Amino acid sequence: MKPFDLKKAMAGAPLVTRDGRPAKLIAHLPECEAGHRVIAIVDKHPHHYSEGGQMWKDRISDEDLLLAQVKKSTYVFLYIPKKGTDVYSEKAKTEEVAREWCSSMRHKFVTGTILTWEEDAE
Repeated sequence: MKPFDLKKAMAGAPLVTRDGRPAKLIAHLPECEAGHRVIAIVDKHPHHYSEGGQMWKDRISDEDLLLAQVKKSTYVFLYIPKKGTDVYSEKAKTEEVAREWCSSMRHKFVTGTILTWEEDAE
């Protein structure tokens, strides 16, 4: 998770609380008092925050807002070309798609796996 960024939050970046609960930005009210300018929904309840995503100005809280990371994944597989001995890698949506591609190209499918990682939401 990354520190809260109001500009990214207003652009739709996913949010979580420091303890990992999903949060949704509802409004930015610059005319309100400093600690109450950001309104977000957490657990179906509205909460107010500073423009830096803090619930409390004098301490860190499990309620503070952070930018969430997005889980991504892809299927990666190894194959040997029809007229070769070297092993190459490629990615596909699924193992079935990878095997179909290998078959259509007359390559030998060797193995594959799903790779999963997290990226910062932009």
